[in-house]
Amino acid sequence: MNKIKLIIADDHPFVRFGLVNYLQKNKSYVILSEVGDGNEALKLILDARPDIAILDIDMPGMNGIKICEHITNSKIETKVLFLTMHKELDLYNKAMQIGASGYILKENALHEIDSALSSINAGEKYIGKDIEALLVKSKNNILLDDELNKKLKLLTKTEKDVLLLIAKQIKTKDIADKLFVSEKTIKNHRHNIIKKLELPGDQNALLKFAIENEPFIGT
Repeated sequence: MNKIKLIIADDHPFVRFGLVNYLQKNKSYVILSEVGDGNEALKLILDARPDIAILDIDMPGMNGIKICEHITNSKIETKVLFLTMHKELDLYNKAMQIGASGYILKENALHEIDSALSSINAGEKYIGKDIEALLVKSKNNILLDDELNKKLKLLTKTEKDVLLLIAKQIKTKDIADKLFVSEKTIKNHRHNIIKKLELPGDQNALLKFAIENEPFIGT
């Protein structure tokens, strides 16, 4: 069985020491080098052509994102696993777009590093569990926004005007005065809005919805 050749780049000596110490216990790996500077890391990777480069994102000289871009553009077979503290999905998306094969958080490194390296070496992508959970949450929020937009499109312009005034906590009588209609008409609008938005019938449900979603209501 061929060992997985690794290069580790992280500017924190303690992190490198811990990672090297852990990985050396597994006979599946051989660590070609470990380094704390981005420029030096790229040179070593291009010279040694490891199977996998384990990169931090923030490093002096050259950050991990730039190193990954160079590796991708050089068309060498070295795969990149990011080991980072960054949980921002924008940064994760950028890393994967430029050719990274994996992305895990340092706080979970000892629990996920073996699975990540094994998956990446087999030609698969590996996403850390916490990042995966954030992606699911983000996707669910988008789905919720889509559902909200569908419901808001059911409202007439007048109903949206009424909803915006409710969001400003203006009373029914005052809304009627502003729109030059009767209180009964506003009450009918409130009833229709609640029905279209499928809100519960309690007194504060419409007010709560209006306040929370005011930026999305429009007119």
